[in-house]
Amino acid sequence: MNKDILTLKSEAERGNADKQFELSQYYFEKEENIEECIHWLKAASSQKHPFAMTNLAICFYFGDGVEKSYKTSFPMFEEASELGDINAKYYLGLSYLNGHGTEKDIVKGFPILLECAKEGMSLAQLAVADCYKDGVGTTVDLFEAVGWYYASAEQGIEEAGIKFNEIYYFTSFHDENGEQRFLWFEEEHLRKTSKSQ
Repeated sequence: MNKDILTLKSEAERGNADKQFELSQYYFEKEENIEECIHWLKAASSQKHPFAMTNLAICFYFGDGVEKSYKTSFPMFEEASELGDINAKYYLGLSYLNGHGTEKDIVKGFPILLECAKEGMSLAQLAVADCYKDGVGTTVDLFEAVGWYYASAEQGIEEAGIKFNEIYYFTSFHDENGEQRFLWFEEEHLRKTSKSQ
């Protein structure tokens, strides 16, 4: 261990929650030591460190380094979400949507995911697009679905790009009067091309 890490560990051992979280990340990323990572996540979580709570909850959600337990992860996602962590909010929405650790409630889960999507979270945008495509927690709306797939794909989510192509190139979007509906990115393209002419 180098001097910086020894200093970090010393501060973490004195109870600094930020340093405990930082140390957990070091053990996870540099040492690939999941046990030490979990130890420091638990220490920081006990002090209500929102990012530590989220990361620890994710470990329980997937069973990484701990026994998989949705019952354990759900309340942690809920609390970390209330403390302002968008990643916790995303997993909270997924938990409601899938009934992981709580009663399945798609009507509650969808708006939570939509909030995250509107804040620019690419995975939430993918999840929201899926909800619009399949009518999960909302009405089926392929126009909305393709827009959210596009937004997610623009951030590098390959699955979103595939799903975008499946809908966009094989669907005609028209309003109730039969007029062509344009998505925001299409309208932007039309504005740019009309300005350049």
